[in-house]
Amino acid sequence: LRCRSAGSTNMVSKDIPVGLPAYCEFHHSLSMACLVDSCLLDDGWYAGNRRDESSGAGHTSTENVFWNTRGNGKIRSYQYGVGYVIGTSGVSVSTSLLNVPAEGTAPEDYVEGIGSGLTLEPRSLYEDQRSRRLNP
Repeated sequence: LRCRSAGSTNMVSKDIPVGLPAYCEFHHSLSMACLVDSCLLDDGWYAGNRRDESSGAGHTSTENVFWNTRGNGKIRSYQYGVGYVIGTSGVSVSTSLLNVPAEGTAPEDYVEGIGSGLTLEPRSLYEDQRSRRLNP
């Protein structure tokens, strides 16, 4: 998945005209082994335990990979089992198990190359794997 996330708003109530910044997310069902590749995140992405939100969705992500993300946003990755955040540029990352959305998600997600997304090789994990499949 390649994406650009900017200007998202979470409206608290139809009666309150002010919205809060919102994140892209795995929303209601368990998303497994998804690749978020080369995305521009000026808002952010949330992957974690939604507990009783979304009709009691609970854990909505496991074994997903955030690869070479850039922007001014934030990745909040608290995936069930192990999640991966590899190569960022400008994006802040939160994986601490001390955060409430991390409840029941140990071990802490794997993080590598924070701040070094501009030099990450391969630049796109999807394109690299696709090339290897098509040109063995």
